[in-house]
Amino acid sequence: MRRWGLRPRVTVLIVGVVVVCVGIAFAAVYAGTARELSARSRQDLRSDMASLEQVVVGQGIGHRQAGTIPQPCYQKVSSACGSALRRYSPMAAVAGP
Repeated sequence: MRRWGLRPRVTVLIVGVVVVCVGIAFAAVYAGTARELSARSRQDLRSDMASLEQVVVGQGIGHRQAGTIPQPCYQKVSSACGSALRRYSPMAAVAGP
């Protein structure tokens, strides 16, 4: 069995070093991109939630700060329809008759 010469060993060594370097570069770029996209997504979500909260509070729907539960809009209809709506509403137990 013939031993490998110097040229094939150097070629395999160079190929191995190149593969390791490309792998390390890929891992670094992948981690940096993932971190940047995650931070950007978090910031966009916080921004969207803040604007949604302003819209909800601006319409009088947000009652978190006051700590009160508002009367639902469907209770403001006539008594005949109102009793039917309250009977089938999920808030009937909370809002009362």
